[in-house]
Amino acid sequence: VPVFFTPSASESIGSLEIRGTIRKYLMKGRRPRVGAVIMCTGFSQTALSKEVDLEGSVFEELGVPVLQAPTVYRPIREWEEDPRGMDPGDLSMSVIQTEFDGQVLAPPLAFTESRMGRFSIDTVPDRVSAIADSALAWCRLQALPRSEVRVAIVLSRPSMGRIGYARGLDTMRSLRAILERMAREGYNVPYVPDSGEAVAEMLDGGLDDGYREGCVDRIGPGRYHIWYEGLPPSARYALGSDPGPSRAGPGGGDGSITIQG
Repeated sequence: VPVFFTPSASESIGSLEIRGTIRKYLMKGRRPRVGAVIMCTGFSQTALSKEVDLEGSVFEELGVPVLQAPTVYRPIREWEEDPRGMDPGDLSMSVIQTEFDGQVLAPPLAFTESRMGRFSIDTVPDRVSAIADSALAWCRLQALPRSEVRVAIVLSRPSMGRIGYARGLDTMRSLRAILERMAREGYNVPYVPDSGEAVAEMLDGGLDDGYREGCVDRIGPGRYHIWYEGLPPSARYALGSDPGPSRAGPGGGDGSITIQG
C-alpha cells in the first residue's frame, strides 16, 4: 500500500498528519492492515507530530515493524568511496532522529544523482530487493509465537572493561527493563536480574547457568589465541600483551566466551 503524506496537518491539501495517516490508511479500527511499514521519510515523525502529549513513538499504536529506508543525498559513487558512507546530515535525518521512533534501520534505498544540471533520486535495484526481503522476514517473525523468537541484544564495547558504554545513558538499567518487558510479553527469558548493577555483574563475571544453556558455541582459550595471532599487529597492540577470552567478552565461568543464539 503506497502512502504519500506530509508531516504536518493541512486542510488545504488534505494532509492528516502522521497519526491520522496511519489510522486512515494503515489501520482498520484498532487493528493494522499491514504486516510491516517501509518508511522512506527522514526525521523523527514523533518529534514532528503536533500531539505534544504523545508518549512513546507515533508508530506504537500501529504495532508492526517499521523499517527506515534512508535516502543518501549524494551520488552513489561518492558514498561507495567514502569510508564513512553517510555524511553527518544524512546520519542525523535518516538514522539518529528516526531512532527516536523505534524504526529498524535498513540499507540506503536511494541516492542523489546529477544529470545535465538536474538532480534526481535514484533507487538501487538490489537495495530495493533487500529491503523488501527484510520486510517480509519481519512479517514472518511477527507470526511466530514469542516463546520461539530468539533475540540478540548487541552492546558496544569501545574499550576493555566498558561493555555497554554509552555517554550519559544507563545501559544496564535499560537492558534490565528490556529483559523485564520481554519476559512479561512471553519471550523465553531465563530470569531478569534485580537491578542494572546485577546485569553488569552478570556480563562482567560470566553468564549465569540459565543463560549458558542457550549457548550455540563457546570460544575456548586455544581457539581464541589462534585468532589472536592472526590479527594485524595494530589490533594485537590494542588488545594488550596479555589477551585472553576473559578480556574479550562475557564468559561461561570456564575461561571461554559464550555465543548466545
